[in-house]
Amino acid sequence: MRFVLSLGDRAMLSMLYSDAIELYTCAIAFCCSDPLYHFNRAHAFYRLHKYVEATEDAEKSIHIDPNFSKVYDLLGLIYCAQGKYHDAIDQGFVKALELDPGDESFTRNIQFAHQKLGDADTAQEDQVIS
Repeated sequence: MRFVLSLGDRAMLSMLYSDAIELYTCAIAFCCSDPLYHFNRAHAFYRLHKYVEATEDAEKSIHIDPNFSKVYDLLGLIYCAQGKYHDAIDQGFVKALELDPGDESFTRNIQFAHQKLGDADTAQEDQVIS
């Protein structure tokens, strides 16, 4: 299945998101318990602005591995794309940062969501904390 995953990754790099979804779907059909397959398909759905499907796959990935920090970050991005900045912070970015405090992109995403909410003070505090 790693070969199919690799093909899906190549499709993502080529911005062939529908092709990537098909490949990741094949991988999931053979091994539905790998959180990476659901994460990757969620990312492809996100790129196509299919946020319902992206959220479903992100949540499946979380169900399989609740300690997979990158999927929480992706969930935050999905919520941000829909203007759901509180959900992005609370259900996505903060959880990602708790699991991997060294990843500065999670902190930047929290700051971005706070700025979108017009909460400059909190965004500044987050910047100082990290």
